[in-house]
Amino acid sequence: MPAPRSRPDLRVVGEPAPRSRTGISVAASVIVVFGALVMVAMAHSMLVSGQAHLDQMNAQVRTERVLLQREQLRLADAQSPARITSEAQRLGMVPTEKPNWLSLKTGVPPVMAGTNHDSSGSTELASSNDGAAIQP
Repeated sequence: MPAPRSRPDLRVVGEPAPRSRTGISVAASVIVVFGALVMVAMAHSMLVSGQAHLDQMNAQVRTERVLLQREQLRLADAQSPARITSEAQRLGMVPTEKPNWLSLKTGVPPVMAGTNHDSSGSTELASSNDGAAIQP
């Protein structure tokens, strides 16, 4: 008869300890961090493209301001009394000996000052009885 084999000592063990799920936690954290970095990159991209648009608009505003200043200068030159006088003389107009000033009541249509020539060839001073008075 063969000799009985010795059995290892058996002991009672408790419930197994819960397995730590560090792998899943690390993977989830990596995904969250990656997603956050992608969102930051997208936001930065939008800011850069928005800034480029703002720079373009600022350049256009500067260009338009320069053009406006040029046009204002041209308008001031066109409205200058010296230019108007020289243009009138170029067209053959002559300065008046005695200017006539008009004084109109509110709501009254404007009255032409100067002289009227009728078909008979006579000349008369233009006037109106509707509230306008010609004052030399």
